[in-house]
Amino acid sequence: RKRILDTSVLIRYWRTQIKEQGLERATPADAEQWAQDLARLHRANAIATPVVIELLAGTKNSHELTLARAFLAQFHVADAGDFERPIGGNRDVWRSECLVKAIARRLKYDVQTFDQRFPV
Repeated sequence: RKRILDTSVLIRYWRTQIKEQGLERATPADAEQWAQDLARLHRANAIATPVVIELLAGTKNSHELTLARAFLAQFHVADAGDFERPIGGNRDVWRSECLVKAIARRLKYDVQTFDQRFPV
């Protein structure tokens, strides 16, 4: 089955790469390679819009934002366009975990996550 990588997977890998490489020494090409390596590792290259938002929101400066954009550009955003219409009637849907789960369910993806509290 197809899988969407959750924020916890991306951020854990992202932070590890930043720590190993050093934020200031990393280039957009490095970030692209990290994303490709992560996709190969999990055999999944799909993410959901909330994952994009969370990773970008956590950047600390313009250089990290540039790297994050290069990193995220390597993934397929499975729900492109979904935020132009409501996703179900669940009031909790705007919590990012619920958004990811709703998107994955609708598109028939499993969710790869490290978050133990992720809704099933």
